[in-house]
Amino acid sequence: MIDAHDALRTFLIAASPLRTLLGGNFVFAPEVPANYTGLTMPEKAIAFRITGGISGKYNKTQAARVVFRCYGTTSDEARDVYAALYDRLNGQQGIVVGNVAIHGADEDVPGEPLEDDRTGWPFNFTVICRPLSITTC
Repeated sequence: MIDAHDALRTFLIAASPLRTLLGGNFVFAPEVPANYTGLTMPEKAIAFRITGGISGKYNKTQAARVVFRCYGTTSDEARDVYAALYDRLNGQQGIVVGNVAIHGADEDVPGEPLEDDRTGWPFNFTVICRPLSITTC
């Protein structure tokens, strides 16, 4: 089975303007952990989950749909995180992380400002797909 969550998270937390903006490894799958509440919430964070798609022959390829929540302490910060995520993924092709290759990603749903029902944190909701195409190397 392809561990697409770990590969995508590894790519997102690698040195980049996105990581600098987040201030560290604040990329979680599938949710921001419950212990990040109130004062312990990082100022900016991303949560994502792979929500569907299809597996190719012999399960070596997945065409996946990924849902992201880009959090900030304000709506403006959440939008900034979304913009940095977009820049990190837009136009990327042939990303290899360990034995997983991410072939490309396109945005399906542009960032939509919302508020988390459970925590009250502002976030931008976006869906990335190419569908996201992932293969074991």
